[in-house]
Amino acid sequence: MSDMAEVPAQRPDLWVRCLKPEAEPRARVLFCPHAGASADAFTALARRLAPGVEGLAAQYPGRRDRKGEPAAGDVREIAAALAAARPRAGRRPLIVFGHSLGAAVAFETALGLSGAGGLTRLVVSGRPAPADGLGLPPPAGDDDIVAELRRTGAVPQRLLDRPAFRESILSVLRHDFRANATYRCPPDAQVPVPITFLLSSDDPYVDGERAERWAKHTASEFRVAAFPGGHGFLFDRPEAVLEEVQADL
Repeated sequence: MSDMAEVPAQRPDLWVRCLKPEAEPRARVLFCPHAGASADAFTALARRLAPGVEGLAAQYPGRRDRKGEPAAGDVREIAAALAAARPRAGRRPLIVFGHSLGAAVAFETALGLSGAGGLTRLVVSGRPAPADGLGLPPPAGDDDIVAELRRTGAVPQRLLDRPAFRESILSVLRHDFRANATYRCPPDAQVPVPITFLLSSDDPYVDGERAERWAKHTASEFRVAAFPGGHGFLFDRPEAVLEEVQADL
């Protein structure tokens, strides 16, 4: 993309992909993927954004066309690169949205963008508040990761039973799960923009009480939007999810 700040020693288009381009965008949404996912996991959501709203997604190293690069094992490392590669929003609103691991990445990215102009809201789901941590120990091995995937239904069993697919996804998830489990920020860390938390009724990681604890991480408004479903609810209800994401627009 031409509308980006330079990233030292890296091409910015490595980190941010445009899933729904707009010639003259009136706003942008940056999606931060969950563990194991690549930017194109949000293609369907991005294409449903309102006319004039450009859809972007982070592409973490170690997957798809960045498969030859070492996967990042630290949330802040990913977020620093994303903040540097950001679109220069100017007067255009920029909303950052992250799910699960992506919620931590989105929060840290929003911290990095604070004061840069354009950032209007942080939308998160599927993860406890940054200062609270995930509440799970880092996985001891691949069996722990596979057990967690089965518990949340994040990957169909038929795919986990395929050795080639299993090894391919585990090569990324080993790093992603560790990054998610070990991430924690200071309790007084705050973004200057409103936060919306999308809470699903049967998410094993977050209940209403834990969702409310995100409120301490904003110096502005906080709200919770409730949805039915499990950890992957946002892909089952894209229209309702995007209504919340684009509420300010």
